[in-house]
Amino acid sequence: MVYNIVIVGAGQLGSRYLQGLAAYPDPLNIQVIDISNGSLDRAKEIWEKTANADSHALQLSNNFESIPAQTDLAIISTGADVRESIVSLLVKKSNVDNWLLEKVLAQSTASVNRIESLIGDRSKAWVNTYFRTMDWFKDIRERSAPGPIEMKVIGGSWGIGCNGIHFLDFAAWWSGEEMTTIDNSGLLPDWYPAKRKDFLEVNGTLMAAFSGGSTAALISHEPVEHFVIKVKTKAEEWMIDWENNVATRNDGFVLSGKIPYQSEMTKNVAADILLRQESALPTLQMSAKLHCPFLDSLVDHWNKSHSDKKEYVPIT
Repeated sequence: MVYNIVIVGAGQLGSRYLQGLAAYPDPLNIQVIDISNGSLDRAKEIWEKTANADSHALQLSNNFESIPAQTDLAIISTGADVRESIVSLLVKKSNVDNWLLEKVLAQSTASVNRIESLIGDRSKAWVNTYFRTMDWFKDIRERSAPGPIEMKVIGGSWGIGCNGIHFLDFAAWWSGEEMTTIDNSGLLPDWYPAKRKDFLEVNGTLMAAFSGGSTAALISHEPVEHFVIKVKTKAEEWMIDWENNVATRNDGFVLSGKIPYQSEMTKNVAADILLRQESALPTLQMSAKLHCPFLDSLVDHWNKSHSDKKEYVPIT
């Protein structure tokens, strides 16, 4: 069987999805869509340098006109500002069986709700907050006591808006609890330019509480030497050194690991979805339960610290 794959967004992340799909063992028909010719050219260049790329058919396009009527997997790797509109376009053009959506899902709760409504029950959808799928993190969790956790994510200007949802999902998965409240009172009032043009970020502390007593503190300050994740359970404490790929437990036990590249993960994620209609990633519905209070909190913070009131936040 030849599967139809559509990737919308051929930037850095979209190109890595494409690179990863080249390793898929069975033939694929892949269509990559981006309004930027430069992004499409770079994606093509990466594709041509990738082993096994000749096993698949690739089409690059600036529009949706040649979308197949039946899409087995749609990967939406655009910015958060246009994700809802892209989903809306695609559901009108094709019958999509499975969706893989990048985070942040959208810039407002209303937009997240509309994405859920557009996709509906006709197909399955997952969100690529992938920490819960990583062997290294699963190994750390398995070596930890059950029960509530206290998580602290500490780094310098690491992008709470763009990346915070990763760690909220990580805490929800590790604890097995649902997020109940989120406190933005520790965020700083000034937002700063993000790495991507026309988007903004914020520093400070964002605190989340969970249904079984767990907490997660997302702490982003001015640049510091290391980015670390600290996790405390009733029996031990872990410090996960992200940059050096080392997790150290307070009894001296050390567990080395690795943060995989998207290109390394894509083949297995695609196989799970295409062959078994399942994934270890959170479903859209699961992720929306985290996204919505997270986005509401950021919108509330923006409106408290800016004269121009918004119903969304300019994050991606």
